[in-house]
Amino acid sequence: MDDLIAYFQNCLEMVSNLITPLGVVTVALNIRKFCNDVDAHRKQDEQILIQNSINVLRKFAEQIIPEVKSINQKMASKLQQRQRKVLVEINEEMAPERSISMQEFIKKPQWLSINDRLRNEIKDEYNLSNIFNELEQVSVYMNYNMVKQDLVFSPLHKFLLDFINDNLDYFNRLKENQVPYINLTRLYNNWQRFLMIKKNNNND
Repeated sequence: MDDLIAYFQNCLEMVSNLITPLGVVTVALNIRKFCNDVDAHRKQDEQILIQNSINVLRKFAEQIIPEVKSINQKMASKLQQRQRKVLVEINEEMAPERSISMQEFIKKPQWLSINDRLRNEIKDEYNLSNIFNELEQVSVYMNYNMVKQDLVFSPLHKFLLDFINDNLDYFNRLKENQVPYINLTRLYNNWQRFLMIKKNNNND
């Protein structure tokens, strides 16, 4: 009986000695596979970010920027026409000897309010809100890290910030009357803040 027990103990020790190295090898292989999977997913995520960045840049280059340039040219021409029309109407109400030129009109106190009203009317006519709608959509990519920030910020930040700053009153009016433009407002504030930090760091 004792011999039988000793035999089983020897068998268990042999099996244990075999299982332990195999277990270590198995664990090592699983860890290696996990690391490879992580690297593969990381590379895949990187490729997705790069592709999204390319898509955003293409959206600006092929659609948004050309639209803005075209609309700005049309609005500038239309604004000059409206300004001349207003000046003619003002001069018609005056005696001929009291008529004023455009240069004199620009210096009048009411010029700023008249010009702002004309600009906003023209922006409505040319549906400038559509541009803001497009920017609101693409802002999601930047706000939620769906692109590589360093790829999109450098070529796009000046255009986007300049466009909003040039139309800030109109943009604020849109937010009050239609939609809040949450994503575009967030991106605008973030990029403004980033530029300020960058500028301060360069001055130090």
